[in-house]
Amino acid sequence: MLIFLGICYNFNVIGQSWQWVQMETPDTTAEGMQDGKLFGDTAVVMGGGGKIFYSTNFFQSYTIDSTYTGHALEALEFVSRNTGYIETNDLSCGLLITNDGGATFQQILNGAHTGLAGGSTVQFASGDTFYIGSSATNYLYRVGLSFHYAYPIAPFSNNYALVQIRVSNDSTIYLLYNQGATSGFGPLYLIRSNNYGNSWQMLAETGLQNNGDFRLLDDTTIIVAGTLGIAKSTDGGNSFRRVMLNNNTGDGINSTMRAVYFPSHDTGFVAFFQSVYRTYDAGDTWVKTDFAFDSADLLSGIEFITASSSQKVIVGCQYGEIYKTTNGGGIATDITNVYPLPTLTISPNPTLGPLKINPPTNTGANYNVEVMNVLGQTIYKTYPTNNQIDVSNLAPGIYIIKLQVNGASQTSKFVKQ
Repeated sequence: MLIFLGICYNFNVIGQSWQWVQMETPDTTAEGMQDGKLFGDTAVVMGGGGKIFYSTNFFQSYTIDSTYTGHALEALEFVSRNTGYIETNDLSCGLLITNDGGATFQQILNGAHTGLAGGSTVQFASGDTFYIGSSATNYLYRVGLSFHYAYPIAPFSNNYALVQIRVSNDSTIYLLYNQGATSGFGPLYLIRSNNYGNSWQMLAETGLQNNGDFRLLDDTTIIVAGTLGIAKSTDGGNSFRRVMLNNNTGDGINSTMRAVYFPSHDTGFVAFFQSVYRTYDAGDTWVKTDFAFDSADLLSGIEFITASSSQKVIVGCQYGEIYKTTNGGGIATDITNVYPLPTLTISPNPTLGPLKINPPTNTGANYNVEVMNVLGQTIYKTYPTNNQIDVSNLAPGIYIIKLQVNGASQTSKFVKQ
């Protein structure tokens, strides 16, 4: 196996918070950073042209594995810190495996026997079974490493295009479909199977369109991003509400949406074509980071985003660029693409019990409420129910209420009698 070592100490500062990793020769501009995974400071990034980049120091230096150059690498998935797989769209390459955290990969299955050709995404249910979505056939394939063949499941009509797979356990699978496959631009739907793909249930329309990605935060919470913004479900996909509307045409979100990644339940990142958004409250509010491309790479778009914490994030781009941040990406100073913060009004004031909050939630923006004492100490945080919160258990006195919407906030005072 041929390994190239490249030390990359030269960085261009992009925005206030992001660094551009200056990739060394051989030239990677046509590689396309297709997918990646970050564990602490250890990064594994695969290029669409077959190169695999590996770093143990947050891309201060890295190695390149060129063993699979020329093969189309499609998707990267880790089932543990050490064991991961790369699915390829190549009959002669098949499935690759690493047992050393991404330092090296070996071929274990040939695509001719597993039906991997035409795959677009891969998700593992366990160490022995994984699911591959085929963009060529719109089928989902269940592959067992022990029996070495692919079993096609969940065929859908030709008017649907399979976009993404997520597996919550061995038996429960979620698929994201685009209903406008023939036009290339249609609404995004979720479907779910609770019996290994033998039968499927159509869930709610997400309110988003075109390309997209989604993550399962727990058994009931789902975050979906696509053209038009981000939506959230707290009932397992039976209903969705829009939590971020993107109106900034400079982000290119009218044509493509790249990736969603949550390093923890509450912290998540979404990458559109040329923008990165961040949430610290499980997707209820989002703020645009100050991510921006180097001036020489304005035509490049983000291919993937991965993070190991709320602060350390890496994105990979179409023309071989990698960008990283150690502070969560900062906050953009030109935020014009989130819902405007509504005016906060509360009544009655003073109050003995329920405190009514306006505007109501049907303004299109989800909001949460924080109640503090006059010293600024948080008493509790909550989400309004029927546009009101119960303050009857508070001791009499003066309190501060803060309304938060999509990264912005307003405060007001009220008196508890």
